[in-house]
Amino acid sequence: MRRSLLALFFFGTLFLVGCGKAPLYTDVPEVEANEMIALLMERGIEAVKKAGTEKTWDISVKMEDFPRSIEILNSFGYPRESYYGVGQAFRKSGLVSSPTEERIRFMFSLSQDIAATIAMIDGVTDAQVHIVLPDNDPFSDNFYPASAAVFINYRPDSNVEASVSKVKNLVMNSVEGLSYDNISVALFPKNVVEAASLQRATQIKTTSASWIVWIIVLAALALGGCVGGLFWFKMHRNKDEEEPPEAGKGAVA
Repeated sequence: MRRSLLALFFFGTLFLVGCGKAPLYTDVPEVEANEMIALLMERGIEAVKKAGTEKTWDISVKMEDFPRSIEILNSFGYPRESYYGVGQAFRKSGLVSSPTEERIRFMFSLSQDIAATIAMIDGVTDAQVHIVLPDNDPFSDNFYPASAAVFINYRPDSNVEASVSKVKNLVMNSVEGLSYDNISVALFPKNVVEAASLQRATQIKTTSASWIVWIIVLAALALGGCVGGLFWFKMHRNKDEEEPPEAGKGAVA
């Protein structure tokens, strides 16, 4: 009987765990969290958010939907890259930086600002910009021009390829002394999860999950019936053993 109760408790725990939520991402900005939840809900995945720390949100999904949720959000470039701009790189500080360090920090932060702007283009999932500003000697005859390389990860269903010239103009007008011909743009399509395959996968997983839930419920009911039957049998057996024999029964005539 004790083993049966333990088995019932075990199956009940599995049932509750299977219906629980798993944290997907934490400390996500509210606008980004809403976009991520909308993407998941459009694809039949139930996602919830709760308040996190410092005006951020935590996103959770069902355990069975966790792998697909990661795949879907990653294909759309979520969570978004955090860019480190000029305003953060040149905060007031008590430390004195060398001219070389200040120059490197300026190039890095300028690259981050431009990359953050390119990432706002519809269809772009990730962007990186690398700027080279040579330290030319004004008294030397050798002059090295500035250059820039732009990396863009984009969704194939978007029209980013037709915007390469606009991206180059954006970078050129953002960096002093940079010419159009010294800017290279590399485009790489993102592996986006197709909606049809997601729907089929959702149906299969939903059907499998339903069968698992029903099997667990039926197993729990069967164990409960066995436990109840054993308990009833034990109670009646103890009752029969405690009853005294009837008078005269079994006496020799």
